[in-house]
Amino acid sequence: MKHTKSKTALLLTALIMSSLAATACGNSNHSNKSNTAAPGESAKVSIAPDASANTTTDNTATDASKLKPYKLKLVYEGAPQADEALVEEALNKILTEKINATIDIAPIDWGAWDDKINLMIASREPVDILFTASWNGYAKNVAKGVYMDLGPLLDQYGQGIKDSLDPAFLSGSKIGGKNYAVPTNKELASSGGIVYRKDIADELGIDLSKVKKIEDLDAVYKIVKEKKPNMYPLYTTGGTFSSHSFVELDYLGDTTIPGAIDKNGKDAIVKPAEEFPQYLNALKVTRDYFLKGYINKDAATEGT
Repeated sequence: MKHTKSKTALLLTALIMSSLAATACGNSNHSNKSNTAAPGESAKVSIAPDASANTTTDNTATDASKLKPYKLKLVYEGAPQADEALVEEALNKILTEKINATIDIAPIDWGAWDDKINLMIASREPVDILFTASWNGYAKNVAKGVYMDLGPLLDQYGQGIKDSLDPAFLSGSKIGGKNYAVPTNKELASSGGIVYRKDIADELGIDLSKVKKIEDLDAVYKIVKEKKPNMYPLYTTGGTFSSHSFVELDYLGDTTIPGAIDKNGKDAIVKPAEEFPQYLNALKVTRDYFLKGYINKDAATEGT
């Protein structure tokens, strides 16, 4: 019930849950030819210069020393790590031997991510590999032509990826029949719920097995607030009960785009979340709990 933040754990979770995409922001190692895509198409930019030259037509590796030096830029969401230089050094040994390349790992802090990534995309700053996720604007950036179509590269060079991933990962992450990112190899489903302090529940004699819906938490939080006045019964950072796990809405692969369907409904009509009664009820319950002092006052602005 008391919240302890762990940015490292959250970063790890984000990387596990999400994908890496080849970007079309532009690249200083490429020519200055325009990569502007026609409407409905993705911009075409190679992951590495002369990518076809790195492998012969029969997929056998060429001599890395004959390839032009290349510096990859990997951008992901999170704070810089203390051992980043050591990781880069280890990767560079492998990359130099394989494809005569080195890598620049460029993390961007969570709070600055949206602004900096939007600026990078608008200015076509050189980026080779970019972290993305369904909750991180993946589909919107595909629509903008930010990412390249990885399908041909996966077919020619990515057999190891195809062999290791359940086919559902690649088929489920397609947009318009094309793969613009490589999903992380993990579970194919997600779940949500309330995490609680068992020691506090036991101390106060709270039986959580009786909680079946979010309204049932009122009695629980009331006891905690009365018995532990210095503790927020519910510490949260944003969505609370309106998240898809509680209201059982399917945002169709990208939570940053308005529109969802009811997982328990009999139709597949896409509507704004605000038009679903269960979503409105979740907002009402959350507001009620906030006014009762159950929720931390900075929940709407507190970062993860």
